[in-house]
Amino acid sequence: GIWRGKMTDRQTSLDRIITFLATTDGHDKILKVVQYSAKLIILCGQLRHQKNPPIVFVRLKHLYVTLRTSRFVTRLGFWLNAWSRMLTYVKTGAIFKLSTSPSEAAFELLDMLETSIQLFEAILQDFVILS
Repeated sequence: GIWRGKMTDRQTSLDRIITFLATTDGHDKILKVVQYSAKLIILCGQLRHQKNPPIVFVRLKHLYVTLRTSRFVTRLGFWLNAWSRMLTYVKTGAIFKLSTSPSEAAFELLDMLETSIQLFEAILQDFVILS
């Protein structure tokens, strides 16, 4: 009946959430939400208690720093994904086989540029994290 249909829909949504959270990207997004929430609470607390912040804000600052560091660590090696996409562009000759449509060719070039920037940024992030 209706109840079973709703349960199936909920299970499907829950399964999707669980699957997403099982990925590295899912973990990173959850950590990001908690990290930035803690940062917002800290900033609000600093505005209200400028001279002597309650201990909860000190602990939130420690949580924020810990989450920031763990997000750095979980993102180590993200450049491999961009590197793989760059290799695909080179192997397939995609840069020389752009679409005949000017708008599609522009999007393809922008995608390649974005991948190059992601590769460069991720490698630099790894150097910063590991230094």
